[in-house]
Amino acid sequence: MSRQLKVYGEKQGDQPWELICLDFDIAVTGEDLDTALRRLQEAVREYLAYVAGLPEADQRRLSRRKAPLGLRWQFAWLAFKNAIRRGGHDDDDSKSHVELLLPAQA
Repeated sequence: MSRQLKVYGEKQGDQPWELICLDFDIAVTGEDLDTALRRLQEAVREYLAYVAGLPEADQRRLSRRKAPLGLRWQFAWLAFKNAIRRGGHDDDDSKSHVELLLPAQA
């Protein structure tokens, strides 16, 4: 069984890509989008492994930790614009939204 996670990313000028997993408020950077996605997937796996070792009350709390509302709205807006365009990508290659597929019990 897998879990699909929402990811928002931006690249500004010559800076690296910045990605944030909106479901766990985990952020990474990478020189290209693929590198950043691999780093984010690993960071999420490590986070889930850490949370799994905590007391049950902490597990419940930390497994529902979300990114700030403003970032979640940015993701929703970008996903909405892309759905309307039906191309799946923003005209501006410096912003992206993806669904990261991660095994449920990493």
